[in-house]
Amino acid sequence: MHNILIVEDESIIAIELKKILQNIGQSKIERLNTKSSALKYLQNNQADLVLLDINLEGKFEGIDIAKYLQVNHPNTSIIFITAYADTSILEAISEIKFSSYILKPFRREELEALFKIEILKLEQKRSTTLQLNNDYTFDTLKSILLFQKQEIKLTKNELHFIKLMSSSKQKIIPFETVEQEIWQDNNVSQNTRRNLIYKLNKKLPSTLIQTHTSLGYSIIK
Repeated sequence: MHNILIVEDESIIAIELKKILQNIGQSKIERLNTKSSALKYLQNNQADLVLLDINLEGKFEGIDIAKYLQVNHPNTSIIFITAYADTSILEAISEIKFSSYILKPFRREELEALFKIEILKLEQKRSTTLQLNNDYTFDTLKSILLFQKQEIKLTKNELHFIKLMSSSKQKIIPFETVEQEIWQDNNVSQNTRRNLIYKLNKKLPSTLIQTHTSLGYSIIK
């Protein structure tokens, strides 16, 4: 199940969109009708998919919400809703990463097919993301570490270490395994290994890796 937000100021359309989503098995749906209420919601909640009316209250306020999502929730999928497809609309959304758009008036059958495809995309995206703990996720497809949805830039060896930690079924990865996997050299100095972990933990907003004396490393859950 996915968290879905509908931001639409025409209640009849918003209700219809919610019904279509419910018909394809989605139940975690929030419905809002203003820019301010949407931004307030997104400050405290994570949405997987946002259906976003571009022209809220006769203004392009949906664009502002999309820009906020792009910065603060970059992994959220956006589907724009609009009654127009003129040049001004296309220019307004040209710099925003979005999944699709709905042109009013719409056909129920077409929307249902569109939403099914979008839910499938979300499922595929979820299958490539490993939840390391409450704050950190690792995208195995893109090979990036995320802290609360924000990418953390890693060096080659730091990335190799995170891949090792996230893919292993062992709770504690022995020091020897880390050295062999990253440096492929059993004679690498302990200081080199320790320095890697020290710099990695110092770089991260909150500590992710715990050291177990004489044993190895684990991810802090």
